[in-house]
Amino acid sequence: MIFKKNDGTIWQSISDMMTGLMMIFLFVCMGFLFQMKETAARYEKIKNQIHQDLIDEFKPEEMARLGARLDEEDLRVVFVSPSIFFAAGDSTVNPQF
Repeated sequence: MIFKKNDGTIWQSISDMMTGLMMIFLFVCMGFLFQMKETAARYEKIKNQIHQDLIDEFKPEEMARLGARLDEEDLRVVFVSPSIFFAAGDSTVNPQF
């Protein structure tokens, strides 16, 4: 019997094709990560602007009078002493608030 020498040419072409696909996926992932970085930077800029606008709108004297504080992380106004709003079991707002 005569055996043919298998030089692996078919496997070489498949591995070259897989390497090409891997490079394409690598570039797609890099583009996606770059876009995510830009979006995160834009989000942080907008969040800082909103925080500054809230500080400008609600002066510290007014916040202290209402018993409130501005939560910088979540951009929300938190009332520290909620007992000034309603009496226990009552649905009307207290006059001081």
